[in-house]
Amino acid sequence: MRLIARFFHKKNFFWYAVVMLLSACSKQPTFEEMKTNYAQNKTAFEQLAVYACDLGNQGKLTFHNIDKSKGELDDKSTKILNNLVSSINGYQIYYSKNEDGSCYLTVGVYKRWFGGSGQSYSYNLNKKTIRPYDNSNHIYGKIIKSGIATAFDMPLFSKPDGPKWYFSYAYA
Repeated sequence: MRLIARFFHKKNFFWYAVVMLLSACSKQPTFEEMKTNYAQNKTAFEQLAVYACDLGNQGKLTFHNIDKSKGELDDKSTKILNNLVSSINGYQIYYSKNEDGSCYLTVGVYKRWFGGSGQSYSYNLNKKTIRPYDNSNHIYGKIIKSGIATAFDMPLFSKPDGPKWYFSYAYA
């Protein structure tokens, strides 16, 4: 009983409450849900690529949290970007340019890091440094059971000349 009382000491209880609150804020997707989301929303991904890359090329976008930041964007652009990002289950977007001048986007979908460990799920457009995906080893239960830091970029595109979207996962 004393151990339980010590755990719920003010300092420990605060961190426990913070972790529980953050965990309840968003649902962790499965690998299959990430693939299915892309397949069902290809049009939204294409629209987001065109719109966000255009904003980035104009110098109006580097980072944007939906519904939390406006940055250099006007109200109309903020609303359009928020709708596009949220339509693919994202909560933030980063823009940069690759060395070849192509648009590089990262759309954050889920991220939980605490004390140097955690997981992140994102979609990336035109990623240049690819961490190879292996469908026989990159299985969620297998990754978690091993406890070994893992990262991969699963290609989601089917046409070599079309937009190159990846599902990116990291575990540490």
